[in-house]
Amino acid sequence: MTNALICARKNSKGLAGKNLRLLGGIPLVAHSINMAHQVSNIDGVYVSTDCPIIEDIAVKFGAKVPFLRPDALAEDTSPEWLVWRHAVENFFDNKKVPLVVLPPTGPLRQRADVSKAIDLFQNSDCDIVITCSPARRNPNFNMVVRDPTGMVSLAQSSTTNVYRRQDAREYFDVTTNCYVVDPDFVIKKDRIFDGRVRQIVVSPETAVDIDTQLDLEWAEFLLARIS
Repeated sequence: MTNALICARKNSKGLAGKNLRLLGGIPLVAHSINMAHQVSNIDGVYVSTDCPIIEDIAVKFGAKVPFLRPDALAEDTSPEWLVWRHAVENFFDNKKVPLVVLPPTGPLRQRADVSKAIDLFQNSDCDIVITCSPARRNPNFNMVVRDPTGMVSLAQSSTTNVYRRQDAREYFDVTTNCYVVDPDFVIKKDRIFDGRVRQIVVSPETAVDIDTQLDLEWAEFLLARIS
């Protein structure tokens, strides 16, 4: 038994009205709602929003919106973690039920990956499961930092010489596909990496994080390929 939480505020700095933008003919927020309904071990589907239009869409697609989010949690600078905490404290009677967070910005997530993340959380000793994709760049090999004089060096030095990307330590990009988290951890701690974190690795093609118009167009292209 789990609850899905979808956080979708009205404004977006990178792409205006992002969560209402259409992808495959439906709003981004609806993709997360539909996915939650498709996963057998998700019971309740809840949307946290400050927008009456998003509220109407959420209800239309079968989600619950207990009430609109306070303005203080809908600013560009509002930490997403505090939005999760607000939902845990105000939306759910049973605060022991794991929370499955499905951000609208990751609409290409796959049902099998969400189910896998839930299974990992329920069968391992952790506070949160995140989804990651293999990083395209590696700080031990092909990422650099610049010092005040303008000189550059490897972002992270290694104790051994690395001449090929394949020989470098493996790194991952955190995606917005899915998070599975203990509600008590959200209440007591302040960020993901304050706790015991596990991951599942997802395909980069499903890990598009929509923040710009180009991201949206790229997601439309990929959606046509994976549908």
